[in-house]
Amino acid sequence: MFVLCFILCLSFLPEVKSDIELVQPSSEIKSPGESVKLSCKTSGYSFTSSHWIHWIQQVPGKGLQWIGRIDPSDAETHYSPSYQGRSHISTDNSQSTAFLQLNNLKVEDTAIYYCARSDTVKRTN
Repeated sequence: MFVLCFILCLSFLPEVKSDIELVQPSSEIKSPGESVKLSCKTSGYSFTSSHWIHWIQQVPGKGLQWIGRIDPSDAETHYSPSYQGRSHISTDNSQSTAFLQLNNLKVEDTAIYYCARSDTVKRTN
């Protein structure tokens, strides 16, 4: 049986001069076919104020792959087509935490998963 190891990294935004942090647990180990729910606890800013929380995957030896994002202020989500249907991004605003759930895991899902924050820019019609 293959064992999937999800290594989660502590993510900081180096260009920000304040104490903004995005903190993830160190690792998760799951088997193919199972689900995993990864967390990203934030601090140092208002969680529901004009920022996206992104999830990114990096398979060992490969580049970064964007999974999707959520706006905690209204739960608006966007997903990469390759993750649509098998992933779900959500938040617990009371805990300033974002989540990525991956279902029906495959061996190819073995990777480092990052969360990151960016400014929210929305178009108005």
